Amino acid sequence: MPLPAIADLRVVEMGVWVAAPGASGILADRGADVIKVEAPGGDPMRGVFGAIGLADDLPDATYALDNRGQRSLVLDLREESTASASTRSRPRPVTRISSTAR
Repeated sequence: MPLPAIADLRVVEMGVWVAAPGASGILADRGADVIKVEAPGGDPMRGVFGAIGLADDLPDATYALDNRGQRSLVLDLREESTASASTRSRPRPVTRISSTAR
């Protein structure tokens, strides 16, 4: 259920694994516009099942749950041109992370 206090809030989330993405997922549930910024390699949580050889057998439900309702973009802050552009411009529309696996 959206909460009026955060309905107009825009959150830029740059965390990985579970804690920050999970907290941002809760904010998205409550109506905040959450934009997840990932490095070119992506959040390590995306490949957690691949690390144990199950990437093709199991959908990554944990990643989808923690990042639900968030939009996602890739930003390489190691590249000088990208890093400087990120401080001057607003993000373009990005892909919404699905709450369903795969």
